[in-house]
Amino acid sequence: MIHVLTPVRVDSICIIQDDVNDWTAEAAKMSQVYSNAALTLSADGADDTSQGLFSDSSARTSAHDTQTITTSDPSGPPVQVYARLRSSRPSDPTTAPHSSLPTTPSKLSTRAWVLQERILSPRMVHFHKEELVWSCFGQERCECRYMAGTSSFGSFRRLLSPANAQEQSSEHNLLVEWPKLVEQFTSKGLTYSKDRLEALSGLATLAHEKTPNSRYLAGMWSTDLPYSLLWASDHAAAGETPVSRMPIVPYAPSWSWANVVGPIWHVDRHLDQFTNRRSGNDEVKPLLEIVQASADPVSTNVYGPVKAGVVVVRGQVLDVRYDFLWATWRPVMPDGRVLGVEAADRPKMEPKVIPDIIDEDPRFSVAARFPMLSSEFVFLRAATYIWDGIFSSGSTDVVALLLVKTPGEEMYQRRGIVLHAFDSKKVWEGIPTRMISIV
Repeated sequence: MIHVLTPVRVDSICIIQDDVNDWTAEAAKMSQVYSNAALTLSADGADDTSQGLFSDSSARTSAHDTQTITTSDPSGPPVQVYARLRSSRPSDPTTAPHSSLPTTPSKLSTRAWVLQERILSPRMVHFHKEELVWSCFGQERCECRYMAGTSSFGSFRRLLSPANAQEQSSEHNLLVEWPKLVEQFTSKGLTYSKDRLEALSGLATLAHEKTPNSRYLAGMWSTDLPYSLLWASDHAAAGETPVSRMPIVPYAPSWSWANVVGPIWHVDRHLDQFTNRRSGNDEVKPLLEIVQASADPVSTNVYGPVKAGVVVVRGQVLDVRYDFLWATWRPVMPDGRVLGVEAADRPKMEPKVIPDIIDEDPRFSVAARFPMLSSEFVFLRAATYIWDGIFSSGSTDVVALLLVKTPGEEMYQRRGIVLHAFDSKKVWEGIPTRMISIV
């Protein structure tokens, strides 16, 4: 017996296209739309919106090695049956779809909007060119194998499932997983950069129900802000489309990853921040004290763009000056001395600055050198870098945020993150702690 489920929702039809008000209102409802759906159908085999769920049969056939079996029918001519050969190569046996040929991610899966749809939907059927795939909170099942214990987007999806509704550790686990989710999200494409926060608002809405003690601040959670501030632009992953500033103002404060357009990453979180385990990977342990943090949304969607946002932090603040000759940063000590100008003062390891935007880095852009002459820059000591999750050394353990002072104001804007930002003993010992505002 077939039961027809109604109603059926198609986003491109149910949302009034080119209507900003309707789009804003509907975007805020995405968590309810997908989390309450009985079944979500995903056209992974389609190259664009002009194609449907079902791919051409020749594409499906060409994706697999097949064996032709000829059998006789007593009442008619011979019948040929085509059987698909099961193979775990070259496809990854733990992921779907499977093919006898190399597979590439579906066009749909590379889109940022789709990430929350796949995590929020309790049940999905993926119509790939190679095969159909069933996905739910507990498992994935394709036409050729059962993948026990696996699920798309793993732990974060399971954390949002009804089965974890009463789990006491859910809030802690969500905070740990959120930065990883942001990394996945920012690696995917958006037609309109203005959707950067809205396309994640459905997940944020549902996650907020499990993190009642935290506030959502332009893509981050207030209770995990010391770690979340340690994001870095992933210029290598950006490829031919460099990471850029969000062209819309206001949209997000400079301290938020949503202030840039492109992929971002985080150094692994030091597990001792929450537990006593060791991961064996290089990690960071946050040091900043968050005094105050706020983000005022532009619209009624509290998980969307913000018109103003500020983080007030307490930490060590070191004045720095750019050395044009050596193309690096030098510390300016409280007594006015600039270390590193003389060979004897130079550090064993120069600071590794990862700029938020390449065009704002004087090493790569001539235009970026002019602000270095007139603006005030500082390193804000933000974390300790721990090698292999076990030890650190004075010359490499300081992680800092590169900030520039806003002209005429006692506020700063973020410009990048810095690894091994000067020796923790030779330079940072004695540097006073200050309370500053970052916008």
